[in-house]
Order: sequence, then structure tokens, then C-alpha cells
Amino acid sequence: MDEDEPTMAKAEAAAAVQTGVPDAAARFFALGSKHHRRGDLKAALHAYANAVRHDRRHANAYNNMGVALRSMGKLEAAVACYDRALALNRAGAGTHSNLGNALRGLGRYALAAIHLGEAVKLAPRSAETFYNLGLVLRDLGQLDDALRCFEKSLATRRDHPDCVWDQALTFLMMGDFERGFPAYEARWNLARARKRPIRHPLWDGSDLDGRTIVLHNEQGFGDMIQFVRFVPLVAERGGTVVLEVQPELSHLFEGVRGASRVVLDGAVEDEADVAAPLMSVPGILGTTLETIPAEVPYLAAPDVAGDRIRVHFGAGCNVGICWAGKITHADDRNRSCSLAHFVDLMGLADVAFHSLQVDAGRRAIEAQGCEALVTDLGGRLHDFADTAAVISQLDLVITVDTAVAHLAGAMGRPVWVLIPFAADWRWMRDREDNPWYPTMRVFRQLRPGDWAELMARVKEALSEFAAAREKTLRSD
Repeated sequence: MDEDEPTMAKAEAAAAVQTGVPDAAARFFALGSKHHRRGDLKAALHAYANAVRHDRRHANAYNNMGVALRSMGKLEAAVACYDRALALNRAGAGTHSNLGNALRGLGRYALAAIHLGEAVKLAPRSAETFYNLGLVLRDLGQLDDALRCFEKSLATRRDHPDCVWDQALTFLMMGDFERGFPAYEARWNLARARKRPIRHPLWDGSDLDGRTIVLHNEQGFGDMIQFVRFVPLVAERGGTVVLEVQPELSHLFEGVRGASRVVLDGAVEDEADVAAPLMSVPGILGTTLETIPAEVPYLAAPDVAGDRIRVHFGAGCNVGICWAGKITHADDRNRSCSLAHFVDLMGLADVAFHSLQVDAGRRAIEAQGCEALVTDLGGRLHDFADTAAVISQLDLVITVDTAVAHLAGAMGRPVWVLIPFAADWRWMRDREDNPWYPTMRVFRQLRPGDWAELMARVKEALSEFAAAREKTLRSD
């Protein structure tokens, strides 16, 4: 994760004596720095604003306002503050880096790379600037250049877990699983890692010889759905597999081959012998791009869910849609679109649309006037087993939400996943298929933030899909 660089008040106070910065501005800046360190960003912003009222050329105050605003998610205002700081001091390496980070958050990758490149020139021994430049080069698809930046960052600062982590993600994006999955373990060193008490020894991949292993939940729903495919391979090592999952996945995973028991998160019995996070299993097993266990389906809707969620679909092509992902995701502003982008699809004849949204995004159906164009099924979907029951009855799923994409792919159903220009590692680069899911088609933004062009391609493809389906039905 990129980090911004606020200017601290101690250095500012010394500079004030030499440069004649008005005492009031220096005092307000020092007060803002104090609030900033304590995490009171609103108070810090107020103090910094007072500093620039007394000294309009206070570049450091503008820089720090940008840092605080970006931390609050107000990226456009942060960019404006950084621009003001650079207008006053073009040689501020930290400000160039901060501006690059904010622009990257807005999806303005090319301009971000320019400012981060300038930061590297001004501070060629800064591990953080090389790291931040590597991030945006990866966003731009310049993966080899990104890796070189990460290597330069680590040469200066070996104890940089975020850089090691992003290096791992870049390897995985390239399909270099031999280096990627072992380095993926660096996630446990991240400050934001969701650590859990160590109650069992970590499995090393050796034969289990009758021992009980716990494969436990660690990250999001989509991650669990993607990697639960490895449970049968673990079971083949001769042990009893207990699968620990989130409540929303428990019913869906009850039918996973190789799992002796499915228990809720935190409910693992003490008699287990070894354990592994499910996301670590590919590395433990030495998975390569060529050895991905990609046979589908490996998940199916439980019978009880199928009986409960029986939808009476009409004639024509029935398509499930999902236009928004998890709003708490750090990159949700780039990953999600809106229902408005799907509306143009709804003019296609003989295609019926069914919403798989289960959160506040459902309100968009009424807000966009689409009650007659899309059937809202979200109120009936209480967990992923229910969602699977609906997907099993659909002809196609078109989704921005990647958890739904993983689910449809794991069920072997036709699924189109719509992804941003700078997407997660598992969607790879420059390909429309996906090695994890044979029935998946990937639609990728050609330009950052350009959902309109992407949806135009989806509409054309959907028209062809519906026509082909109708032709097949007639021939039958």
C-alpha cells in the first residue's frame, strides 16, 4: 500500500527561523502536525488552513493538507493541495510522490507515473518513491519495469513488507506462480494483516498420515470460493480435512469434495494436528500456471437452497447481473460501476435480466427506473448457497462483483466478469479468458474508468450470445 509523506513540524520550525515564515503560520503548522500525528485529521486540516491564511506560500502546509485529505478519501481535493504545494516548490520529492499516489487512486495512471518518476529523480535513494512508482507502472501493465522498481526499493530498505507483498502480486499477475505464491506469504507481515492466534502447527505439504488438518478462512468471499478447489488435493495427502469458513459460505461449502466437516469461523476443535490458511495452500503444494486444478464444477447449489430459491424464468435468454462489489473494498471506486452502465443492455430483445445484488446497491433499480426491466432477486438471497441456486438456473451471469464471478465460474456456468483497467492479479493481463475458470470471459477496460466503451463490447457480445442460444433451442 502506498503511503503519503507529511512534512513534520520540527523541521518546519527550524526552516521558519531561516526563511522568515510568519510566526503565526509556523504555530498553526506545528499545531496541525500535532493533530495529524494523533490521527485527528479534521483538526489537522483546520490548523493547516489557518497556516496558509497567514502565509499563502506555505508549501508544506498544502502538502500536509493533501496527505490528510487523501487519508479521508477526498482525492480530488488532495490533488489540488499537492498542485498548490508544487507550484510553490517544484523540488519537493515527497509532494511529487504524494501527488502520484492520489492520482493513482483516481485512476489517472499516466500522470501519476510522471510525478512518481520525478520523485525518483529528486530522491534516488528513497525506498518509498521507488515502491510507489512500481505500483503505478504495474497498473499501466509495465510489469517488468514495476519489478525493477520494487527491487530498487528493497535494495534500499529490506524490511519493506508492503513492497515484498506487491512484488508477489506482480509475479502472480505475470503467471509466475513459482515465485509468486511463496512471496505471497509476505501478507502476514503487513500492518493491516488479519492475524489469528496460532493454535496448530503450519502444514508443510507432507503426507498427513491420518492427521486432522484445518484449512481456515482468511480473506474475502471470492478468495475462499476460488481456493476451495484445493481441498480435494489436501485430502489426498491422507488426512481428515476440516474447513473453517464464514457463515455466508457455510451452506455452499458443505458439499465440497474432500472436506470431512465444515465449521464456522473460530469454531475449530482443539484436537486438530496441523492447519493452513486456504490462501497458502497453492504455495504449499507448489502450484504453477500449468497445474492449476481448473476442473469445474467444483461447487454446486445445495438441494435445500434449490428448493427454496426456485425462480420461474420466462422464455428467452435469462441473465443475472451484478453491478457493484463490496463498498468497503479499498479499491471499490475503481472496481465498481453503477446500474446506469447496464441500462443500455436492457434494450436487447428476448433477454431477461435478474439482479443478484444483495446490498444497498439494490436501491439503484428503482432510482434508475428499471423495475420493469430487471427482476430484483436480492431480497431472497441470504447466503451464497441461495445465490448459487439462482445461478444454476440462469443462462449467463454478467458481473462486476468478483465474488459472484468466482461463484459462477466454480459452478461451471457461463460468466462474464467486468474488470477495471488496473485489475487484481487473478485476472492476469491482456487476455479474455482465465486459467482458473474455463467458462469465464473477461471484459477489461481499455482506458481507466471507461465503463461505457466496455459495456458497448458487452452489449454486442450479449446480442450474439442470445442469438446463438435461440438458434440452439430451435435446432433442438
